[in-house]
Amino acid sequence: MEPFSALGLACNIVQFVDFSCKLFSSASDIYRSASGATSAVNDATAIARTIHDLSSRLVAQHTTTDADTSQLSHGPMSALLNQLASECRSASTELLTALNGLRARPDSKWSSFKAALTTVMKADQVDKLEDRLEHYRRQIILALEMLQSEQQSTVLRKLNSLYEANSRLQADMAYQISDVRASILDAVARIKDELSRQDLQTIIGRNNISSDDFFRSMQERQPINIEPLLGSLSHKVKAGSQISVSLRLLKTLRFNSMSFRYSKVAGAHNNTFEWMFHNTFRHWLTSEHPIFWISGKPGSGKSTLMKFLVDHQDIPRYLAAQPGSQRITMANYFFWINGTEIQRSQEGLLRSLLYDMLRQQPHLIRSTFPDQAQLLDVGYTEEQLPPWDRRQLLSGLRRLLYSLCTASRVCIFIDGLDEYEGEHEDLIQIVRDMANAKIKLCISSRPWNVFEVAFGSDVVHKLYLEQFNRADIEVYVLDKLQSRPDFQALRARHLEADGLLAEIIDRAKGVFLWVYLVVRSLIQGLLNRDRIVDLQRRLRAFPSDLDEFFSHILESLDGAYRVQTARLFQVSLSAPRPLSLLNYWYIDMDEVDEHFLSKMTNSALDPAEISDMQENMSKRLNGRFKGLLEVTTIPHMEAPYCHRVDFLHRTVKDFLRTTAVQKQLMTWSMLQRQDSVVEYGHPTPRRTKFDPYRTLCKSSLAMLKSAPIKYGYLRGEGPTEDLISDLFFAAQQYELRNGKSLGYLVDGLQGVISQRTQEYPTQQVCYPWGNWGSEDLLTHSIKWNLTLYVRDQLDSAPLSANEKARLLDCALRRRFARTEGSILGPDPVMVETIIKRGPPATLDDKALLNILSSYPTNVATQMAPVVIDGMFSSLMLLVTHNSLRVKQDSEVWPRIGTWILPEELKSLQRTQHIAQMRKSWNPFRRWLSKRVPVSGPSTI
Repeated sequence: MEPFSALGLACNIVQFVDFSCKLFSSASDIYRSASGATSAVNDATAIARTIHDLSSRLVAQHTTTDADTSQLSHGPMSALLNQLASECRSASTELLTALNGLRARPDSKWSSFKAALTTVMKADQVDKLEDRLEHYRRQIILALEMLQSEQQSTVLRKLNSLYEANSRLQADMAYQISDVRASILDAVARIKDELSRQDLQTIIGRNNISSDDFFRSMQERQPINIEPLLGSLSHKVKAGSQISVSLRLLKTLRFNSMSFRYSKVAGAHNNTFEWMFHNTFRHWLTSEHPIFWISGKPGSGKSTLMKFLVDHQDIPRYLAAQPGSQRITMANYFFWINGTEIQRSQEGLLRSLLYDMLRQQPHLIRSTFPDQAQLLDVGYTEEQLPPWDRRQLLSGLRRLLYSLCTASRVCIFIDGLDEYEGEHEDLIQIVRDMANAKIKLCISSRPWNVFEVAFGSDVVHKLYLEQFNRADIEVYVLDKLQSRPDFQALRARHLEADGLLAEIIDRAKGVFLWVYLVVRSLIQGLLNRDRIVDLQRRLRAFPSDLDEFFSHILESLDGAYRVQTARLFQVSLSAPRPLSLLNYWYIDMDEVDEHFLSKMTNSALDPAEISDMQENMSKRLNGRFKGLLEVTTIPHMEAPYCHRVDFLHRTVKDFLRTTAVQKQLMTWSMLQRQDSVVEYGHPTPRRTKFDPYRTLCKSSLAMLKSAPIKYGYLRGEGPTEDLISDLFFAAQQYELRNGKSLGYLVDGLQGVISQRTQEYPTQQVCYPWGNWGSEDLLTHSIKWNLTLYVRDQLDSAPLSANEKARLLDCALRRRFARTEGSILGPDPVMVETIIKRGPPATLDDKALLNILSSYPTNVATQMAPVVIDGMFSSLMLLVTHNSLRVKQDSEVWPRIGTWILPEELKSLQRTQHIAQMRKSWNPFRRWLSKRVPVSGPSTI
């Protein structure tokens, strides 16, 4: 039973028990007149109506909570409340039966309710019923005591978990949770005290106990009307449930890499960028103009400037200076082309902005997403909610901004519009839609034409960073070099040392990244005790163009490390996200020993061993890559997953992806093998060409074998899901590139997951990774479109009709993608692979309608043409092979009609009709062939 539902059930039990017990004990209050007519309750119908209402609440509440699957659903309090609800329901049935009898005798005169019952029940039955009700009162008192206990109360544990969730999500709901907790404890304590007083009074009266001082003080205590307390308690129960739903809904907006790019951006150097508050930007903050555009050359420091502004304490103060301002709500998003797909997508932008604003204004969560909140209210888990799509997110953002604009000022920072992977016109339209007088949008991008056209016409509210940052570059160069004792000593001997500083500043041309690299090289020269002439050579050897600069660094890499360097670069370029240091350790191991996986056990390494591996790998990266790859620590993520390796800057990745550099890396990565090796019992042939996806797949499996896996990770709440996704992504790309399957590595995943989940008690293992078997591995492979692997699996194992139908169902649903929530439809090749194997199997109207319901309803605007074409081709394959049985008048056809053109729909229906006619004709043809000679004359 969900804790708040349990508390709600306890409230209903208290109401029923309190009302029923008072019927028996309050004769002087209820039935005063000799005729039985009273001012309070003079009619059995009114009593019956009240009892029926109270008992119906018990049934409804009891049914609802039984269906809940919360982790806090077990315990003595839940069992006690369930039992009490059932017994109270039984008692209410007896009371209602008796009351019906009383209503049939209107002329009876009552001196009390209890006396009235004896006219329709035996006296001992009435006494037993009264005793049972008093027993229920004692039992609910016990339940209320358990609700007050930190050790036994699931409600208090639930509230503690809400505190923790609020802290993890950085939401502003701590006060509300604290208020709910204090109010619940206060109401429960006062209700329990009143019920205890009533119970003690009954005991004293029934047993004629002498009134000593203690009992006299108890008797003299004024009765409390618990109805208002129960009303307050019910209100707080509802508030607690709504807080829980709000936090769960907020959690679904968050994704693992949401803050990674922001945390990776270098902070501003001391005393730089302060000029931003002495130009048009400060005026813009207090104006009603909605958009300010920051542009500049690659490497000029746009992201660093944006981070500086996001973190600046004066921004809220300037925003608050606007007329009519109340509360300030700020949000930011940093697009990242080097990150995962969601980090360079509209979905990433929208989810991040919504999350950032809603955690500050959590009272707007339910009104922003009312449909999703309602689903959670009725018992859906977060996993059961439909995946976020663009339409839902945009609608939610519009509702949220409309609500915010009525009571606060909103300021949004969006960095790297040019790093968005999609049509930039679509992104520009989102920015324009958000902009209004109460919503400030500070955006940054490279000065591409599409952004110049959209934002460049306003000469006041834009800037090109390289035109303003010369003074900042000078501050940086002087601080980094002039303050060093070794440079001061050099300067004392050589007056031309100052010329080095001036030359750096002049040649930089506003590109801060170039300055950073040059200064780093000169510092290395100073550490090596270079002469002034050596430092001048160093500086002049560096081209001013970044690509030429990177080429110079690449050529200067130690020749002994070229194989490893080229391999690691290629894996970094191929990976769907920045990999951990431990990943790189295993990539290095694969270069030395291709069958290292077979030697590993499926158990977590010792933390000290992991730390040693990471330290060694970090030093290797520093020595081999001259800073082009760097280690970054992600906040709020645990070791070893928090230490990630990424490119120094986007321009490095752009450079490494050029055709000439790719060719060079492929040449360097060649490694001759003298013979084949055996891995997981499968021979791996000698390779002369390095494949980064195979290595990525192996390193991901090695991580799953050896890295710590916490219980929460098995529920899809941590890096385990990322590692599994990385493995399947790499296996998918390997199939596409090589026309071969990495089946032996995919098969290895099942054993790894199975053994690692044994580290936790069986009852704790849960969705999605906790109970994996071969079926789960196969359906996961279908969702990742591993066509060759699925083909091999189906060829090697028999398939029943039911299993085949299940796989077809899976193949028609949304496929997994590198972007969370991205919509990828069925692949006809995968559907055909399944159709052609195993016995005949069919999907009916209900199954197909359920499948189509998993996609957005607005197909035309929410899905790419390739998704729609894939669904049409897949359905055509199904009807051609008689694997789809949809009636001509089925409601499925109009739903299919939202996907495809009318003529395509008619073609699909016609093809199904012909296929079914052919199938129904086949038995008759077989029967006929036995009776008609093949070469003889016709008898018909």
